[in-house]
Amino acid sequence: MNNEFLESERLFLKPLSFEELQCINNNELDNIETQIELESLLDSVKLAISKKIN
Repeated sequence: MNNEFLESERLFLKPLSFEELQCINNNELDNIETQIELESLLDSVKLAISKKIN
């Protein structure tokens, strides 16, 4: 995985690994290292993750 990220005082962005994407796609949020708020996982985000995996 690429270790590049963007960070500011109130924001931290990093690319998710393929394994993390799979866990999100399978609703296994407890199995990922990165903390993700459920409110950020809109249907459109889940659809984009599913397309990325395929």
